[in-house]
Amino acid sequence: MAGPSIVVGGDIDALNKKLNQIKAIAKRPHEHVKPETRKKFLVRVRYTIGRYPGAVRYPIEWDSEKQRRAYFASNGFGGGIPYRRSRNFDRQWAEEAKDSTFTFKNRSPRSSFIVGEDQQPFHANTGWVTAADKEPELIDTFTQMAGDDVFEAIRTEF
Repeated sequence: MAGPSIVVGGDIDALNKKLNQIKAIAKRPHEHVKPETRKKFLVRVRYTIGRYPGAVRYPIEWDSEKQRRAYFASNGFGGGIPYRRSRNFDRQWAEEAKDSTFTFKNRSPRSSFIVGEDQQPFHANTGWVTAADKEPELIDTFTQMAGDDVFEAIRTEF
């Protein structure tokens, strides 16, 4: 006499189809990151890196005497003296998606000198952060946000 048993079976072809759909998502996860997720992240970038610090700190710490002379000779590099913030810098952040890469960057030609690799001492003294300083934190945040979208896409397959 045989003991009790439970037999579970299913349509193997249907299961394989679902697994193939999940594999397709895994090969191209970037296609499942929602536009609203990228938009929310862009707001986070603007707040984290593009947020305006306090007032300028005097005396201004020039990179060199040559830079100081050039600033005054060019009427503040064309921005006037004293320079008045246009409040446009944080709106210059944009997102570009290409293949499996998302790039969030500031389109301002001055951004490298304010928050980039060429950040000038007086911008650091004023309180501007660099993108490189905040990059690990932002990558972790985007990875979590994008991952949530990808896992949601996988869950909808079942």
